[in-house]
Amino acid sequence: MTVKPIPLLVTVADAWKPYGTSMIPTAFTVNGLVNGDTVAAISESSPGAAQNASINGNPYTITPGTLGGGTFSPANYVITYVNGILTIVPSSN
Repeated sequence: MTVKPIPLLVTVADAWKPYGTSMIPTAFTVNGLVNGDTVAAISESSPGAAQNASINGNPYTITPGTLGGGTFSPANYVITYVNGILTIVPSSN
C-alpha cells in the first residue's frame, strides 16, 4: 500500500493598514485538512508591512510563509499557497 500526500490550500486574507503603522498578521484559511488535523498559525511577509511603507506602492502582496502550531504534519500534504493583498490607507491624523 502506498500513502500519498493530499492537497492542502492555504489562503491569506486581504488586509489594510493606516499609513505610519506596522502590519499585523492577517487571517488565513486552510482547506483540505483531514483526520482532525489543525493549523494554528502562519508566518506572513509583505513589502508594505513596515511602518514607513509608502501609500504609492499600493497594493502590496502578503506572502504566506511557514504554517505552525496545531497537529498537522506538512509531509502528509501537498501545500498550495494563495497570496493576500495589503492596502495602505492615509492616516486619519
